[in-house]
Amino acid sequence: MRSSKYYIYRNEKRRGSLTPPGTHGKTIKKQFRMAKVVKQNELYQTGDLLSVFRACEVTQEHKLMTGLIADTGMGKTTSLRAFATRENVFMVTVDKTMNAKRLFLKISEAVGVVFDGNIHDVMLRVAAELNGLESPLLIIDEAGKLNHVMTLYMHDLREYTKDNCGIVLAGMPYFKKRLMHFSEQQKEGCSEFLRRVNVWHELRGLSRGETESVYAFPMPKLTQDYRPRPGSPLIEGGIPLGLDTDFSGKSLPEDAIPNIGLFQ
Repeated sequence: MRSSKYYIYRNEKRRGSLTPPGTHGKTIKKQFRMAKVVKQNELYQTGDLLSVFRACEVTQEHKLMTGLIADTGMGKTTSLRAFATRENVFMVTVDKTMNAKRLFLKISEAVGVVFDGNIHDVMLRVAAELNGLESPLLIIDEAGKLNHVMTLYMHDLREYTKDNCGIVLAGMPYFKKRLMHFSEQQKEGCSEFLRRVNVWHELRGLSRGETESVYAFPMPKLTQDYRPRPGSPLIEGGIPLGLDTDFSGKSLPEDAIPNIGLFQ
């Protein structure tokens, strides 16, 4: 077992711990725990996946606003989509082409509200719906694509729903860095929004043990054998590119689907 990388945002640059009501002295950090790789329903439960699940559970239970930070390819979105199959959990992915109203229309669709009007009315309708549910959780993926205006409206939504709804803002590392930069530059509303993020939770990626469990045979280091294990989802998980050989010079069968791995 290993602890996930974890931050509580306090006074802009301090690390700390947070003890919400009802936790009896346990910090949220201790609740965001990780475990070994387990394969279930074709989804490998890596430490990061379980960490995302626990972060979402704590956020939902204590009505927090959590910033979930992970680099590309670490399984953030896959983990969130899996969690979003639960009751009263709603997930929306930010698109670069969206404006603030389009974002809130997508949120309204996700929570089951068919409503059109000006953005303020849409936001109030969404807030009313979330406040009428039991411990809802709203997940905003690709939060790094939120523009300044979207951020201001998300701040307002948080204010309207903070007593009943948890919010997870998931994005790349630059999402947090940019928000902190805007706060330091005193950009309108950014410091206020940043202070409302109760928890910053960062994924670490696969550990060496997890990598070996999913990707490779436990061969001696000198063999440099990174072939996928039997039964690994990496087998025939690649995209044929029309190559005759892999990077090691080994011939590839014609029309074969390659594995995902070092030599493919």
